[in-house]
Amino acid sequence: MIRYNPVKGALEPGLAHDWRSSEDGRVWTFYLRKRVHFHHGRELSADDVVFTLKRLKDWGEASPSCWLCESIIEVQALDRLTVCVNLAESNYMFPHYVSSYPMAVLPQDVYSRNKQEDLRLYPVGTGPFRVTRHDEGGITLEVFEDYFGEGAHLDRVEMLYIPRVMSEGDNWSQWNFHIGKIKHYQQQPPPNWRIKEAMTLGSNLLAFNLRKDGPQRHMLVRKALNRILDREGLIARLEMHNAIPARGFLPPDSPGESPRDHEPEKARQLLAACGYQGECLSMVFSPSHAHEADWIRERCAEVGITIELRPYTYDEMSRTERLLEGDIILGGVVADDDEARCLLEMYKIRNMLIRVCASDESRAQFDAMIRSIVAQPDGQERMRQIRAMERILTDEYHVLFLVHTTQQTVFSPHLKGISVNTLGWFDFKSIWFRPEFPQEAAVQP
Repeated sequence: MIRYNPVKGALEPGLAHDWRSSEDGRVWTFYLRKRVHFHHGRELSADDVVFTLKRLKDWGEASPSCWLCESIIEVQALDRLTVCVNLAESNYMFPHYVSSYPMAVLPQDVYSRNKQEDLRLYPVGTGPFRVTRHDEGGITLEVFEDYFGEGAHLDRVEMLYIPRVMSEGDNWSQWNFHIGKIKHYQQQPPPNWRIKEAMTLGSNLLAFNLRKDGPQRHMLVRKALNRILDREGLIARLEMHNAIPARGFLPPDSPGESPRDHEPEKARQLLAACGYQGECLSMVFSPSHAHEADWIRERCAEVGITIELRPYTYDEMSRTERLLEGDIILGGVVADDDEARCLLEMYKIRNMLIRVCASDESRAQFDAMIRSIVAQPDGQERMRQIRAMERILTDEYHVLFLVHTTQQTVFSPHLKGISVNTLGWFDFKSIWFRPEFPQEAAVQP
């Protein structure tokens, strides 16, 4: 219903052209646009918004995003285009919640009767493109002529699933791609192609499983591991282009001092002080973090910490019960452009590493702090308090932040309107092709 504009750092109208709240931030009213149509042709109404919010709330723990609706008491359609949401507690960030992907408005008639698998492949919404093909070969998006906003320049977008063998070396450049996500500093793009790069809002990290007995529950063991990670060495070894050592979830506004994380002798002293006897610690990770896992195991071996590597599939990494079998979880967190909301997600989403590994006491502390934060009317004060929550994780080394990485996109010089977000994606609606004419041969691009 609402969109977050990262350039302006502000919420903007979407399906709702306006919204307001009660003075205490517990009652929110949204006013929907007229003549908005879903991809299957029916006009949007307040009943669809009511259905969407109740559906997410009713899913409960089955949905990682159920926390967005946990304080909702009642959702009402006051008339065909007006929705009222009553909350149990004050929440001045609720419009930010509404702007998130999990709260995208769904057509009640479609999602109440169709199989979820069919809708996963062919979702129905109100956006500028609709899915017309989704199979093992890729996805095709076609322009939605009845889109309520400014229309897309492109008529069709095709995204192809490329076998790994075709993406290695220079093989990919033989295909007629207009856009590609590659490591351009390792794989040479075609001549004259453009490159855009964005620092991700997030970090690779190590999370210690505090819900399982073992040496990882001793703070000095965690502190010792932090002293040997050698983040700058990791960046150099893995050729992480323009990556920087991380001290928190988000990249710093300005460069800081190099971390004190290459002190093996200090690490040995800490291990001796806590009585560590070389017990084995298991570390789980996804395929994309395999090289980082090898680096960490090597650094640990230098000071006598025994690490057993347990590679997981991506599906296993999404399952809480599998994550909790490890002593240490190597992974990453990436936020979209709404920093405040996404930082709260780190502590609230049930299969996010931070919450998975936290003790019951820490989870209760997260929840209490977030209730206090969202009840704060001042946005700047909310953000200060959100950033301060990292101290819960860092003071006792519950989480070790590793590196901030970049996302790279290469594209044909004929493509215009490319802007990359922190997730490495671009707004297809704004992309257009610049035609070439003989008369313009001498004109610079």
